[in-house]
Amino acid sequence: MLGVHKHRLATRKLARAVSVMCLNEIECMEHRVISYKNIVDTNAITMDCDSSGDTTYRYSLTVPFNRKGEKSALVVMMNPSKATDKVSDNTINNVLTRIHNECPEVSKVTITNLYPLYETYSDKLENHKVQSQTNFDKMRLLMEQNDFVLLGWGKPSNKSNKALQKLNTMSMP
Repeated sequence: MLGVHKHRLATRKLARAVSVMCLNEIECMEHRVISYKNIVDTNAITMDCDSSGDTTYRYSLTVPFNRKGEKSALVVMMNPSKATDKVSDNTINNVLTRIHNECPEVSKVTITNLYPLYETYSDKLENHKVQSQTNFDKMRLLMEQNDFVLLGWGKPSNKSNKALQKLNTMSMP
């Protein structure tokens, strides 16, 4: 049983190391690489991010569709998982597909998050206050620049609920 536990820890460490490698645009060795769907103009995807040591923060990911349209949508989720301007993840693909299918007037989707830290597990998000403030400042501008704002996340923890309340009190034009 101890061997299984060590194997799981080693697998988690490898997965984290692979995520960092993907962010550095080194070929991804993860179990599977999730590509953007063919509804996306992959050559025009942009990402607003920065790094601090081993930590990467993604403030926004802008994904244009392969179609004409007059509208843009902003999606606010909890935190980035794995998607970059080169690789997607299941959540991003699901959101993009739904918007593409249900909102034909939208030609571009910008995805931002309550927390900018790349972290699959949201219980580790509270320790990045400076980047969170930068993130909220950028999010405020994005809200003004987009035609639609969509909110999407699971049930937040008590700590995350405070961030939601802060977002709720932001003044809109």
